[in-house]
Amino acid sequence: MRKKGISTSIGIALTILIAGFTVQITDNLDIFGHNSYIPLIIGLSMIAVGVVFFLLLRLITKNRSAKRNASDS
Repeated sequence: MRKKGISTSIGIALTILIAGFTVQITDNLDIFGHNSYIPLIIGLSMIAVGVVFFLLLRLITKNRSAKRNASDS
């Protein structure tokens, strides 16, 4: 039986959720000072890395399945 990971949309949604929590926690704890843009930059970079990761993962798995289907024929 084929092992199936999480879908691309769920992965991106979890990335946005974790980035939002990170921004809120770092902003509320005033880790980088009052009214700092650093938590926002950290959150946006987390979202960018997560989205790119899940889109590349989707592209790789699609290419693998296409190659597997072509070799079976």
